[in-house]
Amino acid sequence: MVTFDTLPHEILLDVFEIVRDTDFESFLSIPLTCSRFFHVAQPLLYRHISFSLDWDFPYSLPKFATPLANKEWVRSISVKGFRYNRRRTCSMLVAGPIIEYDYESVYRLLSSLDRLETFSLQLDHDQEYRSDLFPTAVLQRLLQRLPKSVVNLELDTNGCDDMWEHGHICPTIREILPQLEVLRLRVSQLCDDLVGRSPKDDSGQLSCVYPRLRIAVVPLYFSFRELDRFEESDEHILECARPHASESDEHQLDPTIFANRLRNIYTAARFPRLQYFLLLEEHVSVWTREFAYSSYRVRNIKVILRTSSISLLELMNRSTKQGPRP
Repeated sequence: MVTFDTLPHEILLDVFEIVRDTDFESFLSIPLTCSRFFHVAQPLLYRHISFSLDWDFPYSLPKFATPLANKEWVRSISVKGFRYNRRRTCSMLVAGPIIEYDYESVYRLLSSLDRLETFSLQLDHDQEYRSDLFPTAVLQRLLQRLPKSVVNLELDTNGCDDMWEHGHICPTIREILPQLEVLRLRVSQLCDDLVGRSPKDDSGQLSCVYPRLRIAVVPLYFSFRELDRFEESDEHILECARPHASESDEHQLDPTIFANRLRNIYTAARFPRLQYFLLLEEHVSVWTREFAYSSYRVRNIKVILRTSSISLLELMNRSTKQGPRP
Protein backbone atom coordinates (compact mmCIF):
# COMPACT_ATOMS: atom_id res chain seq x y z
CA MET A 1 0.00 0.00 0.00
CA VAL A 2 1.36 3.35 -1.04
CA THR A 3 1.38 6.04 1.64
CA PHE A 4 2.19 9.71 1.32
CA ASP A 5 5.64 9.37 2.84
CA THR A 6 6.53 6.59 0.37
CA LEU A 7 5.72 8.57 -2.77
CA PRO A 8 8.55 9.02 -5.28
CA HIS A 9 10.73 12.10 -4.90
CA GLU A 10 9.45 13.69 -8.12
CA ILE A 11 5.80 13.46 -7.03
CA LEU A 12 6.56 14.83 -3.57
CA LEU A 13 8.41 17.72 -5.18
CA ASP A 14 5.40 18.59 -7.34
CA VAL A 15 3.05 18.39 -4.36
CA PHE A 16 5.27 20.56 -2.19
CA GLU A 17 5.56 23.17 -4.94
CA ILE A 18 1.77 23.41 -5.11
CA VAL A 19 1.57 23.80 -1.33
CA ARG A 20 4.30 26.45 -1.37
CA ASP A 21 2.53 28.49 -4.04
CA THR A 22 -0.94 28.22 -2.48
CA ASP A 23 -0.36 28.16 1.29
CA PHE A 24 3.16 29.20 2.25
CA GLU A 25 2.54 29.08 6.00
CA SER A 26 1.54 25.43 5.75
CA PHE A 27 4.54 24.77 3.55
CA LEU A 28 6.87 25.98 6.33
CA SER A 29 5.70 23.11 8.53
CA ILE A 30 6.52 20.42 5.96
CA PRO A 31 10.30 20.28 6.64
CA LEU A 32 9.50 19.70 10.33
CA THR A 33 7.44 16.59 9.62
CA CYS A 34 10.19 14.08 8.96
CA SER A 35 13.74 13.82 7.70
CA ARG A 36 12.72 12.83 4.16
CA PHE A 37 10.29 15.73 3.81
CA PHE A 38 12.98 18.06 5.13
CA HIS A 39 15.42 17.12 2.38
CA VAL A 40 12.76 17.37 -0.34
CA ALA A 41 11.25 20.68 0.81
CA GLN A 42 14.41 22.53 1.86
CA PRO A 43 15.55 23.41 -1.68
CA LEU A 44 12.05 24.72 -2.47
CA LEU A 45 12.15 26.93 0.61
CA TYR A 46 15.19 28.84 -0.65
CA ARG A 47 14.52 28.75 -4.39
CA HIS A 48 12.73 32.10 -4.50
CA ILE A 49 13.69 34.55 -1.76
CA SER A 50 11.88 37.84 -1.22
CA PHE A 51 12.49 40.11 1.74
CA SER A 52 12.47 43.72 2.89
CA LEU A 53 15.34 45.53 4.55
CA ASP A 54 15.33 48.00 7.40
CA TRP A 55 17.71 50.22 9.36
CA ASP A 56 19.72 47.25 10.66
CA PHE A 57 20.89 46.18 7.22
CA PRO A 58 23.58 45.08 6.40
CA TYR A 59 24.37 44.13 9.99
CA SER A 60 21.45 41.66 9.89
CA LEU A 61 22.69 40.08 6.65
CA PRO A 62 24.72 37.29 8.35
CA LYS A 63 21.51 36.06 10.01
CA PHE A 64 20.03 35.65 6.56
CA ALA A 65 23.12 34.23 4.87
CA THR A 66 23.97 31.63 7.54
CA PRO A 67 21.22 29.11 6.59
CA LEU A 68 22.28 29.27 2.95
CA ALA A 69 24.80 26.49 3.28
CA ASN A 70 23.64 25.12 -0.07
CA LYS A 71 23.58 28.30 -2.13
CA GLU A 72 22.85 26.37 -5.31
CA TRP A 73 19.22 26.23 -4.15
CA VAL A 74 18.72 29.96 -4.68
CA ARG A 75 17.32 30.88 -8.10
CA SER A 76 15.87 34.34 -7.48
CA ILE A 77 16.21 37.14 -4.93
CA SER A 78 13.84 40.07 -4.61
CA VAL A 79 14.89 42.88 -2.26
CA LYS A 80 12.37 45.60 -1.43
CA GLY A 81 12.85 48.72 0.65
CA PHE A 82 16.64 48.68 0.29
CA ARG A 83 17.90 51.84 2.02
CA TYR A 84 21.31 53.39 2.28
CA ASN A 85 21.28 54.58 5.89
CA ARG A 86 24.20 56.40 7.41
CA ARG A 87 24.24 56.00 11.18
CA ARG A 88 24.63 59.24 13.11
CA THR A 89 25.97 59.81 16.60
CA CYS A 90 23.86 62.72 17.77
CA SER A 91 23.77 65.06 20.71
CA MET A 92 20.79 67.23 21.55
CA LEU A 93 21.75 70.03 19.16
CA VAL A 94 24.55 68.83 16.89
CA ALA A 95 24.63 65.72 14.72
CA GLY A 96 27.82 63.79 15.14
CA PRO A 97 29.94 62.13 12.45
CA ILE A 98 28.32 59.94 9.83
CA ILE A 99 29.17 56.24 10.02
CA GLU A 100 29.23 54.51 6.64
CA TYR A 101 28.00 50.94 6.28
CA ASP A 102 30.32 48.27 4.94
CA TYR A 103 28.59 46.37 2.13
CA GLU A 104 31.39 43.89 1.50
CA SER A 105 29.33 41.07 3.02
CA VAL A 106 26.55 41.85 0.53
CA TYR A 107 28.96 41.71 -2.40
CA ARG A 108 30.39 38.37 -1.22
CA LEU A 109 26.93 36.85 -0.82
CA LEU A 110 25.83 37.86 -4.32
CA SER A 111 28.96 36.58 -6.01
CA SER A 112 28.62 33.22 -4.20
CA LEU A 113 25.13 32.50 -5.59
CA ASP A 114 26.44 30.89 -8.76
CA ARG A 115 23.00 29.54 -9.79
CA LEU A 116 21.09 32.76 -9.24
CA GLU A 117 18.94 33.60 -12.27
CA THR A 118 16.79 36.58 -11.17
CA PHE A 119 17.80 39.58 -9.09
CA SER A 120 15.38 42.38 -8.20
CA LEU A 121 16.41 45.44 -6.19
CA GLN A 122 13.96 48.19 -5.25
CA LEU A 123 15.28 51.15 -3.28
CA ASP A 124 13.54 53.14 -0.60
CA HIS A 125 14.44 56.45 1.00
CA ASP A 126 13.89 58.27 4.29
CA GLN A 127 12.61 61.63 3.15
CA GLU A 128 13.89 63.37 6.29
CA TYR A 129 17.50 62.67 5.32
CA ARG A 130 18.45 63.73 1.81
CA SER A 131 22.04 62.67 2.49
CA ASP A 132 20.86 59.06 2.60
CA LEU A 133 20.40 58.83 -1.17
CA PHE A 134 21.94 55.62 -2.40
CA PRO A 135 25.53 56.11 -3.68
CA THR A 136 26.17 55.16 -7.27
CA ALA A 137 29.38 53.38 -6.28
CA VAL A 138 27.48 50.87 -4.10
CA LEU A 139 24.94 50.19 -6.85
CA GLN A 140 27.72 49.70 -9.38
CA ARG A 141 29.52 47.20 -7.16
CA LEU A 142 26.30 45.30 -6.49
CA LEU A 143 25.77 44.92 -10.23
CA GLN A 144 29.39 44.05 -10.91
CA ARG A 145 29.30 41.26 -8.33
CA LEU A 146 26.24 39.59 -9.80
CA PRO A 147 27.10 36.07 -10.98
CA LYS A 148 27.14 35.27 -14.68
CA SER A 149 24.09 33.06 -14.17
CA VAL A 150 21.79 36.09 -13.69
CA VAL A 151 19.59 36.57 -16.76
CA ASN A 152 16.73 38.64 -15.28
CA LEU A 153 17.47 41.98 -13.63
CA GLU A 154 15.27 44.62 -12.07
CA LEU A 155 16.83 47.79 -10.67
CA ASP A 156 14.28 50.32 -9.47
CA THR A 157 15.68 53.25 -7.51
CA ASN A 158 12.54 55.39 -8.01
CA GLY A 159 14.94 58.35 -7.94
CA CYS A 160 16.39 57.41 -4.53
CA ASP A 161 19.91 57.15 -5.91
CA ASP A 162 22.65 59.75 -5.73
CA MET A 163 23.58 59.71 -9.41
CA TRP A 164 23.02 63.44 -9.64
CA GLU A 165 26.19 64.03 -7.68
CA HIS A 166 28.29 60.93 -8.26
CA GLY A 167 28.05 59.92 -11.88
CA HIS A 168 25.69 57.52 -13.59
CA ILE A 169 25.22 53.80 -13.92
CA CYS A 170 24.63 53.35 -17.65
CA PRO A 171 28.10 51.94 -18.48
CA THR A 172 27.79 49.41 -15.65
CA ILE A 173 24.41 48.24 -16.96
CA ARG A 174 25.91 47.95 -20.44
CA GLU A 175 28.67 45.66 -19.11
CA ILE A 176 26.20 43.07 -17.80
CA LEU A 177 23.59 43.52 -20.55
CA PRO A 178 25.07 40.75 -22.78
CA GLN A 179 24.13 38.10 -20.21
CA LEU A 180 20.59 39.40 -19.59
CA GLU A 181 17.34 38.18 -21.13
CA VAL A 182 15.01 40.55 -19.26
CA LEU A 183 15.74 44.03 -17.90
CA ARG A 184 13.56 46.46 -15.98
CA LEU A 185 15.37 49.68 -15.12
CA ARG A 186 14.32 52.91 -13.40
CA VAL A 187 17.08 55.22 -12.21
CA SER A 188 17.50 58.97 -11.84
CA GLN A 189 19.82 59.44 -14.84
CA LEU A 190 19.97 57.78 -18.22
CA CYS A 191 21.75 58.22 -21.52
CA ASP A 192 22.44 56.20 -24.66
CA ASP A 193 25.51 54.71 -22.96
CA LEU A 194 22.94 52.23 -21.67
CA VAL A 195 23.39 50.20 -24.87
CA GLY A 196 26.41 51.90 -26.44
CA ARG A 197 27.59 51.51 -29.97
CA SER A 198 28.49 48.13 -31.33
CA PRO A 199 32.09 47.34 -32.36
CA LYS A 200 32.71 45.91 -35.81
CA ASP A 201 34.29 42.57 -36.50
CA ASP A 202 37.11 41.89 -38.97
CA SER A 203 34.70 41.88 -41.92
CA GLY A 204 33.36 45.32 -41.05
CA GLN A 205 29.98 44.02 -39.85
CA LEU A 206 28.46 45.07 -36.53
CA SER A 207 29.08 42.35 -34.00
CA CYS A 208 26.26 40.91 -31.90
CA VAL A 209 26.74 42.47 -28.48
CA TYR A 210 23.44 41.56 -26.79
CA PRO A 211 22.58 38.08 -28.07
CA ARG A 212 20.21 37.12 -25.23
CA LEU A 213 18.14 40.23 -24.50
CA ARG A 214 14.43 39.64 -25.16
CA ILE A 215 12.60 42.25 -23.09
CA ALA A 216 13.64 45.63 -21.72
CA VAL A 217 11.30 48.01 -19.88
CA VAL A 218 12.54 51.44 -18.80
CA PRO A 219 10.07 53.70 -16.92
CA LEU A 220 10.89 57.39 -17.37
CA TYR A 221 8.99 58.73 -14.37
CA PHE A 222 9.05 58.69 -10.59
CA SER A 223 6.11 57.64 -8.46
CA PHE A 224 6.32 60.35 -5.81
CA ARG A 225 6.82 64.12 -5.52
CA GLU A 226 7.85 64.52 -1.89
CA LEU A 227 11.52 65.36 -2.34
CA ASP A 228 12.35 68.95 -3.23
CA ARG A 229 14.82 67.90 -5.88
CA PHE A 230 12.11 66.10 -7.84
CA GLU A 231 9.79 69.11 -7.89
CA GLU A 232 12.29 71.04 -9.97
CA SER A 233 12.60 68.22 -12.53
CA ASP A 234 8.83 67.72 -12.88
CA GLU A 235 9.36 64.02 -12.17
CA HIS A 236 11.40 63.42 -15.32
CA ILE A 237 14.44 61.25 -15.11
CA LEU A 238 17.58 63.30 -15.59
CA GLU A 239 20.01 62.69 -18.37
CA CYS A 240 23.59 61.92 -17.48
CA ALA A 241 25.07 62.69 -20.91
CA ARG A 242 25.11 66.47 -20.46
CA PRO A 243 26.48 67.32 -23.95
CA HIS A 244 23.31 65.85 -25.49
CA ALA A 245 20.91 67.86 -23.31
CA SER A 246 19.08 70.92 -24.58
CA GLU A 247 20.42 74.38 -23.76
CA SER A 248 17.11 75.60 -22.32
CA ASP A 249 16.90 72.80 -19.76
CA GLU A 250 20.23 71.03 -19.66
CA HIS A 251 19.23 68.69 -16.84
CA GLN A 252 15.97 67.29 -18.21
CA LEU A 253 15.75 64.22 -20.37
CA ASP A 254 13.53 64.50 -23.42
CA PRO A 255 11.87 61.07 -23.89
CA THR A 256 11.47 61.56 -27.64
CA ILE A 257 15.12 62.48 -28.18
CA PHE A 258 16.26 59.67 -25.89
CA ALA A 259 14.09 57.14 -27.72
CA ASN A 260 15.39 58.32 -31.10
CA ARG A 261 18.99 57.96 -29.95
CA LEU A 262 18.35 54.40 -28.83
CA ARG A 263 16.57 53.72 -32.12
CA ASN A 264 19.56 54.99 -34.10
CA ILE A 265 21.85 52.66 -32.15
CA TYR A 266 19.49 49.69 -32.39
CA THR A 267 20.02 47.13 -35.13
CA ALA A 268 18.53 43.66 -35.40
CA ALA A 269 22.02 42.21 -35.69
CA ARG A 270 22.92 43.48 -32.24
CA PHE A 271 19.63 42.34 -30.63
CA PRO A 272 18.73 39.13 -32.50
CA ARG A 273 16.21 37.93 -29.87
CA LEU A 274 14.72 41.27 -28.87
CA GLN A 275 10.92 41.21 -28.65
CA TYR A 276 10.46 44.75 -27.40
CA PHE A 277 12.40 47.56 -25.73
CA LEU A 278 9.83 49.81 -24.07
CA LEU A 279 10.18 53.31 -22.67
CA LEU A 280 7.27 54.25 -20.38
CA GLU A 281 6.43 57.83 -19.52
CA GLU A 282 3.53 59.23 -17.54
CA HIS A 283 1.13 60.88 -19.97
CA VAL A 284 -1.99 62.06 -18.13
CA SER A 285 -2.90 61.94 -14.44
CA VAL A 286 -6.36 62.76 -13.12
CA TRP A 287 -7.01 62.97 -9.40
CA THR A 288 -10.46 63.34 -7.83
CA ARG A 289 -12.01 62.45 -4.51
CA GLU A 290 -13.40 59.24 -5.93
CA PHE A 291 -10.50 57.89 -7.96
CA ALA A 292 -7.04 58.43 -9.39
CA TYR A 293 -6.45 57.74 -13.08
CA SER A 294 -3.14 57.67 -14.91
CA SER A 295 -2.20 56.82 -18.46
CA TYR A 296 1.23 56.10 -19.84
CA ARG A 297 2.88 56.68 -23.19
CA VAL A 298 4.65 53.59 -24.44
CA ARG A 299 7.56 53.86 -26.87
CA ASN A 300 9.11 50.81 -28.46
CA ILE A 301 12.54 51.50 -29.93
CA LYS A 302 12.04 48.66 -32.40
CA VAL A 303 9.13 50.55 -33.96
CA ILE A 304 9.80 54.11 -32.90
CA LEU A 305 6.97 55.67 -34.92
CA ARG A 306 4.31 53.61 -33.19
CA THR A 307 3.91 55.58 -29.99
CA SER A 308 0.72 54.80 -28.11
CA SER A 309 -0.97 55.71 -24.85
CA ILE A 310 -2.19 53.09 -22.44
CA SER A 311 -4.06 53.36 -19.15
CA LEU A 312 -2.48 52.10 -15.96
CA LEU A 313 -5.29 49.58 -15.51
CA GLU A 314 -4.78 48.15 -18.98
CA LEU A 315 -1.03 47.99 -18.44
CA MET A 316 -1.52 46.09 -15.18
CA ASN A 317 -3.98 43.70 -16.84
CA ARG A 318 -1.51 42.93 -19.60
CA SER A 319 1.27 42.34 -17.08
CA THR A 320 -0.96 39.98 -15.12
CA LYS A 321 -1.83 37.94 -18.21
CA GLN A 322 1.81 37.68 -19.25
CA GLY A 323 2.98 36.68 -15.77
CA PRO A 324 4.92 38.56 -13.10
CA ARG A 325 7.57 41.00 -14.11
CA PRO A 326 11.19 39.87 -13.72
